[in-house]
Amino acid sequence: MKAQHLFALLVGFEKWSDLVQASSDELELAKLLWENQHKIHLEEWGAYILQVEAGNGIKLTVSEKLDVFTHVFVKLDGHSSPFGDYRLKL
Repeated sequence: MKAQHLFALLVGFEKWSDLVQASSDELELAKLLWENQHKIHLEEWGAYILQVEAGNGIKLTVSEKLDVFTHVFVKLDGHSSPFGDYRLKL
C-alpha cells in the first residue's frame, strides 16, 4: 500500500485512488510528465500552471493542461529541470 502511494505521488497524484480513478487525459498527462521529467519537474509544472492560470484569470481543464504540456515541453527542447529525474538510466 505504501508503494502504491509513493508511485501515485511520483506521477502527480495525491493518492493511489486518485490515480486509479483518473481520466484518460489525466493519465496521459501523468505519463508525459514522467517521460519528460528531465525537462520539467512536477513541482515546476505545478508552479507553471498556477502562474498561467493566475496571469490569465482562468482555471485550466485537464485537457487544456495536456495541450499546454504537449506544446510547451514535449514538442520543444531546450528547457532542463535543475531537479534531475527519478527514471533509471539505461
